[in-house]
Amino acid sequence: MNKFEYENCNGGTTSGVFKIYQARNGSIQLLMGNRNIELSKEQIDKLSISLYDLIDFDDCDYNNYYLNRLPERCMKEYKFKITGGFNIGQKLIEEPAHDGSIVGFKLPDGSIARPCICLEIEDTNGEFKYVTAETEMSSLGFEGLDYDDTSFLAID
Repeated sequence: MNKFEYENCNGGTTSGVFKIYQARNGSIQLLMGNRNIELSKEQIDKLSISLYDLIDFDDCDYNNYYLNRLPERCMKEYKFKITGGFNIGQKLIEEPAHDGSIVGFKLPDGSIARPCICLEIEDTNGEFKYVTAETEMSSLGFEGLDYDDTSFLAID
């Protein structure tokens, strides 16, 4: 514990002990006497708190809490596998890629339907929404989207 002392508004002094530590949620806390205060990133910067000198400091938790992002080294890579198929109407025209693979189908209005990667989010009420933009996926903690193939394979 560290000690503090300052002049108060009554002309006297106030003194006690304080501790700066990282909470389990990643935030930096100031315990002063019997009061606990969560510090903002700006306060941490202005006070020039040496974060790496804090006991059990975890920069992954800090970055996640204050910056809402994790460095790559704090993440674990997962591969995903999605397989399946559609029965596709014979009037739809195959949309070939440069290598001849089928990457989509031309719809009657001229638009093209292609398979894509998305996240299905089920809320606590059992309702679903679909996230298709990488930026929104990243804001949810799914970073570095990498996939090898989104094509159709005709089955004879």
